[in-house]
This record gives sequence, structure tokens and C-alpha cells, in this order.
Amino acid sequence: MPAPDRHHCLDHISRFLRAMFGAGDVFEVRAPKCQERAGSDFRSTTAGYFTYDSIDAAAQAIVALDASGLAPGIYVTLNPVASALLARSANRLQAKAKTLTADADIVVRRHLLIDCDPVRPADISSTDAELALAAAKAEAVQGYLADLGWPAPIRVMSGNGHHLLYQIDLPRDDDGLVQRVLGGLAEKFDDEKVKIDRSVHNPARITKIPGTMVRKGDDLRGVPGIEDRPHRRSELLSLPDEMITVTPGLLEPLGGPPTPPPRITPARDNGITKGTRKFARFDHTLAGVRGYLESHGVQIVKERIKGDSTMLDLAFCPVTGVEANGTEISVMVTSGGAIAFKNLHNRGEGFQWVDVREALEPGYKQFIQSSGPRTLSQSAGHSAIYEAAPEWEHPLPLYNDPQAPAFPIESAFPPALAELRDFAIGLARELQVPVDLVVLLMMSIAGAAISKKFEIEARQGWREILVIWVLILLTSGERKSGTFRRLTDPIIEWERDEAARLGPDLAAAREEREIVEAERQAARKRAGKGDPEARKLAKELAQQLAAMNEITPPTLITTDATSEALLSLLVANGERALVASPEADALDVLMGRYDDKARPNMGIWLKGYSGDRVRVHRKGRDPEFLEKPALSVALTTQPDAVRGMYASRAAHGRGLLARFFPALPDSKVGEREVAMPPVAEPLEMAYVTTIRKLLEIPLDLSLGPRIVRLSPDAADLFMEFERKIEAELGRRGSLCESKEWGAKLCGGILRIAGILHCIEVHGRGSARSAGSALEVNLVTMKAALAWAPYLIEHEALTAGIVGCDPDTATAGRILRWLERIPTTDMGFSRRDCFTAVRGRHIQAVRDIDGALRLLAELGYIRPLAPSKPGEQGGRPASHRWAINPLWDRGGGK
Repeated sequence: MPAPDRHHCLDHISRFLRAMFGAGDVFEVRAPKCQERAGSDFRSTTAGYFTYDSIDAAAQAIVALDASGLAPGIYVTLNPVASALLARSANRLQAKAKTLTADADIVVRRHLLIDCDPVRPADISSTDAELALAAAKAEAVQGYLADLGWPAPIRVMSGNGHHLLYQIDLPRDDDGLVQRVLGGLAEKFDDEKVKIDRSVHNPARITKIPGTMVRKGDDLRGVPGIEDRPHRRSELLSLPDEMITVTPGLLEPLGGPPTPPPRITPARDNGITKGTRKFARFDHTLAGVRGYLESHGVQIVKERIKGDSTMLDLAFCPVTGVEANGTEISVMVTSGGAIAFKNLHNRGEGFQWVDVREALEPGYKQFIQSSGPRTLSQSAGHSAIYEAAPEWEHPLPLYNDPQAPAFPIESAFPPALAELRDFAIGLARELQVPVDLVVLLMMSIAGAAISKKFEIEARQGWREILVIWVLILLTSGERKSGTFRRLTDPIIEWERDEAARLGPDLAAAREEREIVEAERQAARKRAGKGDPEARKLAKELAQQLAAMNEITPPTLITTDATSEALLSLLVANGERALVASPEADALDVLMGRYDDKARPNMGIWLKGYSGDRVRVHRKGRDPEFLEKPALSVALTTQPDAVRGMYASRAAHGRGLLARFFPALPDSKVGEREVAMPPVAEPLEMAYVTTIRKLLEIPLDLSLGPRIVRLSPDAADLFMEFERKIEAELGRRGSLCESKEWGAKLCGGILRIAGILHCIEVHGRGSARSAGSALEVNLVTMKAALAWAPYLIEHEALTAGIVGCDPDTATAGRILRWLERIPTTDMGFSRRDCFTAVRGRHIQAVRDIDGALRLLAELGYIRPLAPSKPGEQGGRPASHRWAINPLWDRGGGK
């Protein structure tokens, strides 16, 4: 179907806008999620305000934006806006618009939108069949309304559904009439194929501009066995000769009477807050939360079902005022009445529901922290619970959204490595461990096997050694040790075989060295008595000893070594080593366990990651030199075991943490299957032989490593990734809070690409031409880049949970203690709490006060009335805290 010409699009747009608005009106044109340029993943909103007299200019601007291909869809406000908003962007479109029309900016309700939308997965276009069903539904709705006396509407094919636009004349605050009309129509016409969108009732709602392209998801055409889901151009199907207003008398029968408002009652005076303002209580149901938000002017743009919860997507953040982009700012209401808040914008991460209430009702935080004395109520069959103002609410999570994305196992390996991918899946299934545990350990082990043999070059002047550091955080009982044993067995077997092969040569070399050393000692003894020939011989024998090549069996892997021992290990093993352990011992040593003053000694570690030259001179010992050390690290440990490292200023300041790829896989404990079949033998052998082949590649330090480069198309793709990451490192980017780690991400992805390439060519023996054997192709680069979102999300999660502030860490310890103690009507005391959680970082009672305040703010606990001295005087009893009876102490994290 040929694309319509520019004049055709202009005609559709102009006619539509002139039908929607009248003289004196101002309206907003908006295009959310516009790409910055073709192929870019960075998106922003383009928007502008226009007067009725400038509709021709608006149409021209809309056509130009549509022709650029950067906008997934272009919209206009259903209703006219306050004329003052014209000053934001007068009669022009502006990229990266930050402030958009809110409900309070609407002058009057001018239109009712009935959106007949086909049921399908989110963010994809409709099929032709689904679009036809939507058209039939729109015809049925229009016919039904015509029979009730409604006038003709504007008909629009929106690209994926069908719109009916009726003219109305209602105040902005219509007492919910539009919402009830849409609900009534949905109850009558919704089916499993097409539904009427109930969420388009708010005054600032936007609607599709006909004549513009709608690009939702990929433009899917011609895939065998799959129905086309194409991008389409929206169309103005019909326009009445005269727009006639639908009167309230025609609207009200469909909407029914106004629903009673959600229960919002003032809090009781609790004796502590006397004289201060009271804060609202409301039902912790979907209707109650929705009513609370709307009563405070918070615009809900969409409702989504997610499991047993409902997500209320907001137009802006109530705390910062920043406009939302899609679903990044939401309030979640669970079926059990818990409420949570998320803001994924870089200026809003970390805010919680209590911050929303504080923004809407200033003073709320102080109010809940100073809640008054307890009273007790006893109901039949239930233990006593506390009641105090305000009423208990379900507590907020201590950690924000601890669910990290799953490892992209299908896309993280090029097709040539399908056997290794299937081995990882099979071993994870056999051991019932997370697949990311297996894959991350595999990659670090493979990097150690080829280190010093290959390097990868992104472009002239930028090379990376092929080692990666992985830090996988799992609790006890996760079968870390068994996984380590299976994956490191090929290295251990190779070391044993090499020691056996070199045994005779090693014995002969040791004997020869001892003979020469004995001759030198005898010559020195004679030289001491004045024999000049013996002096000369002793010197010659010393030179002979120095020239002897010392043969040592390879010891590539270690689990626990001081920095000095690690240096000697690197010297003895061709400047390469692998620190691999399922426990935290290696990190304890690194952070100073064997130092009297617990001073971290991380110099050799840092240089082993970057390949920097090492020159060590110590009194009483021979100097040790390394030209370009290559240290691989693969560690799995419990989260608590690395909190000290994450809290270390030295570890942050010197870039130690920035070198790790941390991961927090989902635990399988409690959901594991028993007696799982072993991984298929061919897949097991594929892994074993691959690692063995990589280990057996000759290492020649005199020749240096072979250089792997990028093919032209792989280099172009990698450079585009670099640009994206660089933008995210900026002040407003998603990586601005982890600049040190983010700055090394591109180098880390390059290393992954190099390791995948060497596994394919030298470990699996894939057929390549002589030139391409040392060239990363586009397929391998795409596989390496598939790791990036996973690594970014897991680094952020690790920093938020493991690297949390001391109060949060202590609060986590307190919650784990509270889960174990029985609930009583007397709560618990500050002193008992300190005794239960005291440790290395909690040495005084005051060390838990910040954590207790945090738990009170989140709603887990509440202070009870302080005790008073008795008649005999003396020190008052320790302050006591009540435990929230709504907290599911067995189900929280």
C-alpha cells in the first residue's frame, strides 16, 4: 500500500484539529518516547502548544515530525488547555520537553473519547483481524448510542484500534461522570477480543492525531507462520458536518449516580500530636488508593495488572514533580492491601510511599515517627494487637524491588556456542542452581585459560586483557561449592596432568641445579682460602645457576592467597592466575585479614585486572617483576560477607569494586526439585574439552599475546554502544550514581566479546578463514552486548542491597531478629534489640537508633509510651517498640 502524500496527511491533520478546537482555544501536541536519532535507544518527549489560529503551523510541524520516523505516535490533548501554557513552547514543537499538561491545566471538558482497543500483549501492533474486530465494536457502540439519541462522532482508525470522539461540555471536575460513562459502556460491550479503555477519563488525556504513523513494537511482516503486526498510518474515517454536543441528560443514564467517595477520615488525636494537623486515613484497596491520589491532584494515566497487584501509572512524580515517561513512575497496590511506590527516573530512585505522603501532606513523616501511646484491642480468636494513631499500614520493603532481571541465556551466546549454552542450562538444572551462577563462573574460568595468550583491541590505542572478575552473591545452602567443583575440575585435572608430564624433567632439572649449587659452594670454600681459580669458578657457576630455566608445574588456580603470595604465584605461572572460591576467604585476605592493622593490600589485584607493570622490591627478598599480569577472579559468597568491602572507602576510591561484575541471582532454595537427571554426557564433554583446549594453547611470553580485533560491522555496533553508555554516565544518566563501574563497562563487554570469540575459534574449533580467526564478528558482538542490561541492573541491585548505608544494613539485621521472636503486647526493648544484633559494626546501643527510626518510618515498628521511674526512683526501663501486626514476618525480604 503506497504511503499517502504530504498534502493528504496535512489535510487529515488540519481537518481533525479544526473539528476538535475552536477560536481562542490552546492545545498541546505531544509525541512521547521520541528517539534522539535513528537507531538510538535514548528517548524523550517532544511537545508544544498551539493556538487555534496556528493550526496550519501545527499541522506542518506534525507532518515534519512524523516524516522523521523518530516518533512512535503523535497525540493532541482532548480538551483545550489554559492559555498561559502557550509560553512553554509557543506554536512550535520542542524536543526533550520536561513539563506537560496536567489535569489542573484543562479549561473545560470538550470531548469524550471511546477507545475500542483489541486485546493483545503490550507494546505490539494489532493484526488486521484484530483491527477489524475493533472496527466492528466501534460500529456497535456508535449504533447503540445513536439509538439513545446521541449525535454522530468523529471516527478515527488509531493505527491499532478505533476511536469515537463525541463533543461534550462539562467542567473539568465532572464528579466522575466521564469515568462512569466509560465504565458503563465497558460493562456492556467488553469481551475477550476487544475492550473499551476505561482509563481515558482524566481531563488531560491525549488522543491520536489521524494522518500520522503509529509505530508500536517492531514492524512485523512476512515471518512464516506468524500473522503480520504492521505499523500503520492512522486515518480520519468520518467527520460530521456539524459537531453537536452530547448533553448531560444523555450522559447520566449511562454513567449512573456518583459513587460514594473512598473512606478518608481524620486521624484520632493521640495525645502527642495535639495542636498539629491530622492526616488522612483511607482504605488500602485499589479504590481507596486511587481516591486518595486523585483527591490530592495526582493524575493516574493508566492501570495495569501485575500478578496479584495493580499498578497505577502516574503522569508525574508527586515528590519531585518530574514528568513520567511510560510506566517509570507508579504506585502499586497489592491484593493484600500493601502499597509501594517506584520511580525509575534518575532523580527519583529511592523514594517510597512514605515520601509520596510527605509530599502530599507535609509533616507526615514526623507525625508517624512520633505516634502516640498504645491501646490494646482483643478480638475473638486473635492475640492482642496495638492500635495507635495513625492506624497501622502494611510496611514498605526495606530494599527497593529486589528482583533483578534473569540472565539472557538464549542471547548471551552466539549460535556456534549452543552446546556450551545448553551445558550451562543442563548443569543448572541438574544442580538446581541459578543459570547465571554457572555462566559467570564459566566465563571467568575460560578467561583465565586464555589470559596472556590473547588480547582484544577495540581500536588503535585501546586493548583489553581477557580476564573478568565476577562476584556472585548467594546465601548458604545454594550449592555454590558443588557448582565450583564441577566447573573448575578441568583446570585441576590439567594441572595434575601437567605436573605428571613435567615430573621427569622437573626431577632432572632439580638434580642438575643441586649439583651445580654443590660445586659452587665447594668453589666458594676454596676461594675463601685464597685460591684464585676457585674464585673464578664460583663466579662462573653462579652465572650458570642464574641462567637455568626453572621448571615448575603450573598452578593456575588458588582459593586463598595473601597479596605477597599472589604476586609470587603470578611470577611462577607466566604472569597469570585465577582466584576462584565459593567462600569469602579471598576477599577477607584482600581487605586485610592477615594485617595487624587490617589495611587492605590491593595493589597486585588492581594491576592484575588492568595488566599494569609491577615492580616489587622488599628488604631481605629478591625483587619480583611482572610486565603485564593477568588476574582472573571468580567468587561466590553470601551478601553479608562483602558488606565490609562495599563499605570500604579504599575499595571505592581505588576502583576495586568497579572491576567486579556483581550478580544477585534469584535463589532456588525452597523451590528445588530433587533427583534431577545429570547433564547429558556430550554436553559435559563439550565443556571439559573446550576448557582443556584453551589451557593447552601454548603460552610464549617472549612473543606476546595474539591480538583479536573487531570486524568493521562489529566495531560500528560497539561504538554505538559506547556512545549510549557515555550518555548514561552524564549527570542525568542512569549510570551517574555508579560512574566508576559504568566507565569500565565498555571494556568489560569488550572482554566478554573476546572470550566468546576465543572459545568459539580455539575451544570449539569453529571453521574460520585465516583472517577472521582473529576477528570478532557481528554475531559474537551482539551476544556480548546482550550481557549489558543484565550486568547494569545487577550492579545497581548489589549496590543498593549489599552496599547500602549502615542504618539499612542494621535494619536488615533487626528484621531478621524480629522474625524469630514471639509477638507480645509489650513489644521489644531497645536494649534487647542491641543485645541481639550487636557485632563488629554495632558496638554501642546508639548504633541501632538510626535503624530503628528507619524501620519506624517504613512502618515495621512504632514507639510505645516511655516508661517512668518507679516510686524508688532509678533509671527508667529501656524504650520499647511495638511490632506492626500487619507485617508478614515469614514472607518479607
